[in-house]
Amino acid sequence: ATRYCNGRQASGTDSGSGFLGGKPTGKAFSTPPQACSLKFDASGLAIKYTIGHVMERSLGNTGGLGGIFGPAYAIGRPLPFPEARPWRPSKRYRLLQAVGQFVTFLNERKK
Repeated sequence: ATRYCNGRQASGTDSGSGFLGGKPTGKAFSTPPQACSLKFDASGLAIKYTIGHVMERSLGNTGGLGGIFGPAYAIGRPLPFPEARPWRPSKRYRLLQAVGQFVTFLNERKK
């Protein structure tokens, strides 16, 4: 099998028929760069297409989301599950980060 990989960055405006049949919001979106790939079989037929693997989530106005999740979030119509919303560190994760920073601080004071 052969693969073709590239990066894409999309932008647009929610106009026309609107997202998922809703009334158009007129809001613009700009996604972060996303990795895309196509996989071909021996005869050249595309057998797999992937998209939405964000490479730099700080770019664009989609909260770092790729695929369809990003534009939906940017126009104010996020899909109704946690994975379709921007990543937020949990309390546990923030606590572990603070402990790590504190330990680093203590180690640097010893030097």
